[in-house]
Amino acid sequence: MDNHKSYIIALTGMMGCGKTSIGKLLAPMLSLNFIDIDSYIKNQYGMSIGDIFAQKGEAYFRAIEEEITIDHIADGYLLSLGGGAFMNKNIRQALKNNNAVSIYLKTDCDILWSRLCHKTDRPLLQNPNPREFLENLLQQRDPIYQEANIIISTNNRDKDLIAKNIVDELKLYHYP
Repeated sequence: MDNHKSYIIALTGMMGCGKTSIGKLLAPMLSLNFIDIDSYIKNQYGMSIGDIFAQKGEAYFRAIEEEITIDHIADGYLLSLGGGAFMNKNIRQALKNNNAVSIYLKTDCDILWSRLCHKTDRPLLQNPNPREFLENLLQQRDPIYQEANIIISTNNRDKDLIAKNIVDELKLYHYP
């Protein structure tokens, strides 16, 4: 991030990988404002992501997710992207255009499933075989997530240690 005065960092990865919880720990460590895009959308629209999916459809959600994410790729933010946001070429390009550092929080499917199997607020998992769907979704998304600047394994690791590991990795990007 040569001579770039402000920093944009985007956490990406599957639902349940810890983007929000790690982002909340990381933001004060980096002196950055934290924005969880999914929470922002929920607050803006006054409804859950599941309700947006159910009432307006996934395509509608993805369009507003793109618009809001690109609007928030701005100076001095730590963003927690929605699980599908990094799949969007326009979002990935906006991150690159703004010299953002993208961080993939890589998590094995078994761990994701253990975190998500009892959740009812994940619209993509509302299908007859959610475990198989999760596996397939991870297989589809992983090659795109691998395009992130930094890849951090979150498997059975303490969130504080993950956040510290991210800070160490950011030093390679000349983060102060």
